[in-house]
Amino acid sequence: MSERFDCNGFIGEWPFRRFYHGGMEGLQKVWEQAGITAGAVSTLNSVFYNGPMEAEELLAETLKGTSCLHIMGVNPTLPATALSIDEAVERFGIRGVRIYPGYHGYRLDDPCIEGLYKVLKKHDLPLIVSVRLEDLRVNYLMTPRILTEEELKALPERMPDVKILYTAMQAYEVTGMAETFREKENLFVECSWFKSAVHPFEEVMENVPAEKILYGSGYPLNCLQSTMTALEHAAISKEDKAMILSGNAARFFLK
Repeated sequence: MSERFDCNGFIGEWPFRRFYHGGMEGLQKVWEQAGITAGAVSTLNSVFYNGPMEAEELLAETLKGTSCLHIMGVNPTLPATALSIDEAVERFGIRGVRIYPGYHGYRLDDPCIEGLYKVLKKHDLPLIVSVRLEDLRVNYLMTPRILTEEELKALPERMPDVKILYTAMQAYEVTGMAETFREKENLFVECSWFKSAVHPFEEVMENVPAEKILYGSGYPLNCLQSTMTALEHAAISKEDKAMILSGNAARFFLK
């Protein structure tokens, strides 16, 4: 795996605003500027398409010939989700599954999660949970459900044999769940929303070990360089920075 790996990149359309530098070309351009050579990529189209597999087909075609990992977006409340994941493993070689419970309107203790757990365990696939996508203050056309700390703490116990990555958590939210991150071996977090403090990495790592943190940009919904700059200038060891930038991603995504 590369020395700098983005575990939380997106392509696709966002219905609420225009991306001026989106798509695979835009993502690779900002990666190159930040020294990132590979990443895990999801398509935002899977959040909104009635037929999610159509979005994954487009993503698979886009990722051909790249060093990117295909992360499939699913809505586990829809019928045949498990069969769709089976198909995507066979056709696209997906390397993880992402869910958007805030946008699709279910809790992480909903009965649909049990079926998702079984198929993830079957294929030894990690789960990526989008805690949020955008600041709630700009969601004027729809209001995503806010995930509770209770359900976020409980999910690793409900899926003990699946690696789980929480994305878009703010630094204070991570520190509020520090005990859970320390104790649950299968739980990790990425840093795209570590912007609620002057020294977010230092703040988080006072309570959460570096081994649990992956670098993620959330681009193009988020500015990539802001979190990269914060990490580069953080008063933490070079070894910890290396783990966050790539070492932990290798442990998380490789079977």
